[in-house]
Amino acid sequence: MADVEAASEELRAVFVTHNVCGIFDHMDSALPFWVQELQALVSEQKADFVALHMQEVGGADWKQGNLKLDTFVQSLEGGFPEFWSSGLLCSTDTSPQCFSALGCFFLVPCL
Repeated sequence: MADVEAASEELRAVFVTHNVCGIFDHMDSALPFWVQELQALVSEQKADFVALHMQEVGGADWKQGNLKLDTFVQSLEGGFPEFWSSGLLCSTDTSPQCFSALGCFFLVPCL
């Protein structure tokens, strides 16, 4: 029986939690800056996996039902073209009894 050595590789993961209310409330100015800062963090850490946990998805005006999720997702995915994206995982039912304002987003480098 041959002696087999297991190859060990390091997985570099970045886990971020953030209250994104201000980003949704000031999408034009805050979102590009936030994506840029996230890009810098992911690059600096040479991340193999990125998990974003977000609170207050939709911002202060979520009750109006205009969550601007498409704009948010397009900016995130556009900022990480070399990554596969899970898309934004969150409830879009803005009724007060259902909406949690929580969201997750995952990124994995494409090989």
